[in-house]
Amino acid sequence: MRFESLVPKSVFGMDLSLQDDEIEASIPIALLDGLAVKRAHLGSPANIDFHAIISPKRLAMKPVRAIVRSIATLSGLPCVVCSPVLSRDQMDALARESIPYIQDADNMFLPFIGAKATTLWLTAEPKVLSLPAQRLLVNYLAGRWVGCSAGEIAKRLGKSNASVTKYLSEIEAVCPPLVLKVGKSRVLGQHKMYKADLLGLFEPYLKTQVRRIHRLARPLDFGILRETGFALAGDSALSFATDLAFDPSCVVVAIDARGLKTAREVFGEAWAEAPWYAESPMVVQEWAYPIDATDDISTSATGLPCVDPESLYVSYLGAAAGDIRLQDAIDQLRGKICR
Repeated sequence: MRFESLVPKSVFGMDLSLQDDEIEASIPIALLDGLAVKRAHLGSPANIDFHAIISPKRLAMKPVRAIVRSIATLSGLPCVVCSPVLSRDQMDALARESIPYIQDADNMFLPFIGAKATTLWLTAEPKVLSLPAQRLLVNYLAGRWVGCSAGEIAKRLGKSNASVTKYLSEIEAVCPPLVLKVGKSRVLGQHKMYKADLLGLFEPYLKTQVRRIHRLARPLDFGILRETGFALAGDSALSFATDLAFDPSCVVVAIDARGLKTAREVFGEAWAEAPWYAESPMVVQEWAYPIDATDDISTSATGLPCVDPESLYVSYLGAAAGDIRLQDAIDQLRGKICR
């Protein structure tokens, strides 16, 4: 049988080529019954190799797990299950265990390049996440809300259970393995994907949470800022998380809309916004949702904590840096998050 005919010749516009794989000789014969293992190469821009486990027949999860484990002990390259007869349930099972697959050119799950396609088993097409769904995901990426049920998430977000069901569906549309069904409840479960792959999968569907920028005419008292819930953000926070130099002449802080209203009342006349033509010693980012966590890395130096790294990274999405040093710092931050 020509196993090559069972695999599409291109993936997301990238050429997919196959050749014999020496690793096949090291795999127990019992695991290769009716299967073939080929060395696959994805062309530009991915330029990545992987091991393709090719089958013309319906597969059971037990032998799939065994052969994936067997190859993993011999190679660090990804393993992809390739079969044109993968059913909806099989693809669901593979994705939930973070095992990549290719059914055909329209149905595949390749987390190591941050890509997936489906026409069979998602009830909704992936789209840019709503801000509450994004807040939920960012907390998940930071490891804070892993394993939370829909009811627990509803309390943390201050939303109804019905709304949370919608947010989970948005996340599931992008990456099904994250949302698990436990009894009658749905939870954000543990996954086996690398954080870098997971972030890469979601980045096209995320947007900055910075709703407005307020440029102040004079700096505000840091002690009162901390008491009212502010944290360092933007370039000021980035300087403590990366090699970017801290600029004391313009400090960036963040607060959500509700906290901003309270802060204006607390500061009174001390809160004065600068005219557009004047320099500002303090910039306030008004976030669309609350700051759920902070990092004390800056507290000893400034008296204010930084927003957490995941939220800080998301705040830069869609912003044209135009500054090589700044872009390098953002890349450093991403590396820190994914470490």
